[in-house]
Formats: sequence, structure tokens, C-alpha cells
Amino acid sequence: GAMETEIVQMKKELRAAEERHGKDLEFALAEERTQMQANALMEVETLEIQLERQRDHNDTLRRHLSRANSTLQALLESDKFQADQKQDSQAVCDDCNMDVGGGGEEAGA
Repeated sequence: GAMETEIVQMKKELRAAEERHGKDLEFALAEERTQMQANALMEVETLEIQLERQRDHNDTLRRHLSRANSTLQALLESDKFQADQKQDSQAVCDDCNMDVGGGGEEAGA
């Protein structure tokens, strides 16, 4: 009778509500997934930009280092530096001889 009709109607409404709820959940889930994918892509993008900056920085440093090496090499090979080196080593030798000589005299005295 009326009671059974009411029960059938309630079941129908309940099923419809469940279906709506299920669809809402699916939609929310899809939205969440999209958001997560977007965030992940942004993170990858950011990391790639950082990596590129780091590479540029490394290249710049490499160029500076190479230039510094060339300058140092040129300096080491320059006549003036060679001459200064000879003078320095001469001075060191003189000091050594003096020290040795001085020590010898003290020992002999």
C-alpha cells in the first residue's frame, strides 16, 4: 500500500542522493588530481629554471677561471717573472750560505 510506495520512493531518493554524492566525490577527486598535477608541473618548471641558472653560473665561473689560468700562465712565462724568480732564489741561496757560514763559525769558536 501507501507504506510500500513510500519505502520505494525513499529508496529511489536515497539511490539518487548516493549517485549525486558519488559524482560530487569523483569531481572533487578529479579537481584535486588536476591541482596536484599542476603543482607538480610548476615544481618541475621551477627546478628546471634553477638548474638552468646554476648551469649559467657554472659556465660564467668556468670562463673566469679559464681567464685567470691564462693570465697566471702568461705571468709565469713572462721574462720579468722569470728574472724576479732568479733574483729571489739567489737571495735565498745567499741567506742559506750566510746561515751555514755563521753556524760554522759559532761551532768552531
